[in-house]
Amino acid sequence: MAQEKLGLLLGGRREALRGGPEEFSGQAVADALGFSQAYISNFEHGKLERTVRRWKSDRVWALLKAYRLGDDEARALAEQYGLEIPHRYLQTAILPDPILRFSVHPEYEYFPVFHGAAAGAGDPEPTDPDPTDMEVVAIPKTHLRGRAKEDVRVALINGDCMISKGVRGLPKSIAHGDQVAYDTSSLMPQHNDIVVCFDHQEDKLIVKLFKEQEPDSDFIVLYPANANHPPVVRPKDDPQLSLRGVVFWRGGNIW
Repeated sequence: MAQEKLGLLLGGRREALRGGPEEFSGQAVADALGFSQAYISNFEHGKLERTVRRWKSDRVWALLKAYRLGDDEARALAEQYGLEIPHRYLQTAILPDPILRFSVHPEYEYFPVFHGAAAGAGDPEPTDPDPTDMEVVAIPKTHLRGRAKEDVRVALINGDCMISKGVRGLPKSIAHGDQVAYDTSSLMPQHNDIVVCFDHQEDKLIVKLFKEQEPDSDFIVLYPANANHPPVVRPKDDPQLSLRGVVFWRGGNIW
């Protein structure tokens, strides 16, 4: 199984520590490093791994310390991820396992990722995938927020309708190659929720922004983030469009 991305690991640790005596927000990390909160959000969604690996040693060390790691934890994590740190902090030849050293760390649930080919004719959502034939993604339990594992599906995004310059880097921006997790028990979306639907006309899953219409409207309108793509407009009682769930997590590509 592939190594968990550094941003996801540190973001999960920060979330696990938020309930402590001191507030530990993404903004606090951003302030410590001189970055924007959006930049830290991208990092914690696993989107800046290659960028971080190109950083100079002093900046890498500052990043690890911004997440309140002890020196031993920071050294061990840098070793595990192949990151260069300043020579003055290389004090020990035996580096402990950082996952075991964390005083508080998130636990994970693992989910198969359904690729676009899995939504084929006659079998839009396979119910019994073989995990050995599919990519698996780890989601911190802190992000699941009590959702039952059997209610969670993860899909690979194919297309760019949910990414545009105006929303690039924001939580509701989803790029080609990203993975999204959605709650199949959540079938009453709120205004501006990102939803996954199955379009029986096109025989595919679609991911769009749900926008509430006027109470007397007879239509459902699902909007893309990319202005080059049209919205999906269907009658409210259209049997050809079925809601599959509301997106609550995103991970994947580097922009």
